[in-house]
Amino acid sequence: MNKHACAQALTVQARIPRDAAPEAVAVLDAYGALFSRMERVAVATFTRGEKLDKNAFPKAHGVTGRQFNAIKRSAEGKVQSQLSNLEKYVRDYQAKTAAMQRRIAQKQALAGRTLNSDKAERLR
Repeated sequence: MNKHACAQALTVQARIPRDAAPEAVAVLDAYGALFSRMERVAVATFTRGEKLDKNAFPKAHGVTGRQFNAIKRSAEGKVQSQLSNLEKYVRDYQAKTAAMQRRIAQKQALAGRTLNSDKAERLR
């Protein structure tokens, strides 16, 4: 076994029981708030076109390297999702705009015919 095995981080996954101690829930809530805040910082950094520095970011924000990796992956996923959805949003709005323009043209044509028929009746 590695002599540094005791110093290595351990990842655990578990369900939190409904009757968990309030102190435990408070710690997990605080961790969730920290993760969320750091994730927003990472997304903002990516949005500016900058890269996250694996050495500087954890030191500046008080997170471990493992937490940094999770934050970075999550933020990259959010940015990629937004970029892929952006193309879909543009196509959707282009289709809606084209449909609206067709509807406006139909209504204008209908209004023009109605006005012409009213004029014709008045001239009789």
